[in-house]
Amino acid sequence: MDRAVELPRVSVVVPARDAAATLPALLESMPALDYPRDRFEVLVVDNASTDRTAELARRFPVRLLRERSVISSYAARNAGIRASTGEWIAFTDADCVVDRGWLRALAREAAPPVGLVAGAIRSLPGGTTAQRFAAWIGALDQSRTLAHPYLPYAQTANLACAAAVFRAVGLFRPDLESGGDADLCWRVQRETGFRFVAAPEAVVFHLHRSTVRGLLAQWRRYGRGAAQLERLHRLDDRPAASAGRRAVARLGHLLAARPRPPLSAPLYLALTRAAWAVGFRQGRRIRPDSAAPPRA
Repeated sequence: MDRAVELPRVSVVVPARDAAATLPALLESMPALDYPRDRFEVLVVDNASTDRTAELARRFPVRLLRERSVISSYAARNAGIRASTGEWIAFTDADCVVDRGWLRALAREAAPPVGLVAGAIRSLPGGTTAQRFAAWIGALDQSRTLAHPYLPYAQTANLACAAAVFRAVGLFRPDLESGGDADLCWRVQRETGFRFVAAPEAVVFHLHRSTVRGLLAQWRRYGRGAAQLERLHRLDDRPAASAGRRAVARLGHLLAARPRPPLSAPLYLALTRAAWAVGFRQGRRIRPDSAAPPRA
């Protein structure tokens, strides 16, 4: 895949809500990609931002779209998918920066019967205790999601999908608080013949939440999404431990699993575990839409 003519056309979709502080760094990294400029496009989907997100996006060579009817990163991604022109659609987030070789490494795997490609997510350096903790536990580390005991999945901070995938199984479920990436990857593996592969050389760098409040809100959202996924995919009916119990138990083992933890790690582990559990209880009261996912 060294000749440009062999590289697939890729649409890079970035959902953005109140992302003025981080979006410019991502968009500045896009022109440096080691990929022919006429073979990829960047679509930024403003999800009803109240800051300068849209204004800043217009300063870059991107297509700016709007999703105002539903406040959901998955609804924003769906808007990007519908507007895309690529044979493949690559997702990353507004608080990420892409490595120069990101798209080319994804494209090396983008050949039938492959339909899903998971890249690697690494931490950007952060100066706050919350950011150091998130980096220490490997938040957004794809190795854990790829080893999920039900089926592997990849997070949308670094995931590429063949456009044909969405025609086959539909789009993201916009009603999920979190875990829409898992839901999509699981549907693809259960319902189609597309293969799911990893591309560890396709790297994006993620900036973690800088405040304790933001970190705990994130973990509550993870908990709510896990409860919705558990019900949607009947994970609690399976002989293995439920998704909720597995996630909480995994947090408890991180002290032994990671070298040289921050001094505050035990406190932050307790706080994030409690926030996740609160979110999980809340999520059990939220019934995800049982209707079929929206179509492409």
